Amino acid sequence: MKRTLWSFSYWIAIAIILIYVIHLVATWNYDYFSKRNIPYSRPVPFLGSMAPQLFGRKSNADVVWELYKKYKGHRLSGFFQFHKPITFINDPELIKMIAIKDFDHFVDHESLVSSEVDPLFGGNLFFLKGQRWRDMRNALTPTFTSSKMRSMFVLLNQVGQQMAEYLQDLHKTHDKDVHTMEMKDFFTRFANDVIATAAFGIQINSMKDPTNEFYNAGKQLTNFEGLQKLIFLGYLFCGKIMANTLFGKRAERLLQKLDLTDEDIVAQAMVFFLAGFDTASTLLCYTAHLLAVNEDAQVQLQSEIDDMLRETGEKISYEAIQAMKYLDMVISGNRFALMEAKVALVYLLSKFSLRVVDKTTVKIEFSANSLTPTPKVELNTTSALANYATEA
Repeated sequence: MKRTLWSFSYWIAIAIILIYVIHLVATWNYDYFSKRNIPYSRPVPFLGSMAPQLFGRKSNADVVWELYKKYKGHRLSGFFQFHKPITFINDPELIKMIAIKDFDHFVDHESLVSSEVDPLFGGNLFFLKGQRWRDMRNALTPTFTSSKMRSMFVLLNQVGQQMAEYLQDLHKTHDKDVHTMEMKDFFTRFANDVIATAAFGIQINSMKDPTNEFYNAGKQLTNFEGLQKLIFLGYLFCGKIMANTLFGKRAERLLQKLDLTDEDIVAQAMVFFLAGFDTASTLLCYTAHLLAVNEDAQVQLQSEIDDMLRETGEKISYEAIQAMKYLDMVISGNRFALMEAKVALVYLLSKFSLRVVDKTTVKIEFSANSLTPTPKVELNTTSALANYATEA
């Protein structure tokens, strides 16, 4: 009997010790911010502050927005990406100091995975470090000089005309002044044609050919839901033990179509594709939504577009778009994406107006199942395109 009791006590003691050790491992650095007197989002063992995203309760955008509002009066706040402490900068002046004055102390992006594990994901400019990053950045910077941007504008202009002609044909075919469409899908097709033409020299029309291989490959490549979300989160948790590549065979199929072989070139081409395909279309999608909801701003922008077209004899040029002050107030971003978005808006709003319809959800809600700022449902980005010429 005594031996049985001792044996039971022995196993209880081992269980307590194991629980304690597991707790230490799961929370060993969760005092990182408290030691530094920085307010932070309270973590849970192993998951850190990631529970809302992991269990699909909140989107990344909502989590960051709530963290900003909660600690708005503080210059810094903290968040735990699983076991890793992440510092949020809430002060614009501090951001300028980090990005400009003290940039030499903050030179590298966080590397989720090495290029040995995933050459496409780990070998692109955003995740390179040290001298290799400097060399690659110096090699790519000339791509976005003013002269190169002017050259690429010709190609963007062609895609803009192609988009406008498609919409005009759509209205003629259906013989009505108002046509309801899902704007995220529409702008994704526009962005796909831009990146295919300007970056890869491939002439396609995703408006008239919605099932072309380049577009389908892009949709698969930029899908960060389901299994892809889990793989990405696996990289965040511990990239060193991840055996799966983030892009895998989907990227291989796309790159075979593009006939790219050199590893460094392929990695940077993949970044161009991702940046051009998804981010620009997302920017345009939400801009169109806000213009539809805020009709006064849309009318003022259309007035500026009309004035520009009268002054240039109906010719849309790089210089004319760059000189549009109100357009610059409506939309802003990095150089190529900004030019791409401006071209789309000028062609779209010169001939059509954006209208709120019954299916339009005025308040934007983000999907908790996607890592990117994707609308909760497609209806959130549905707007009506009304023939602008009949309204004038």
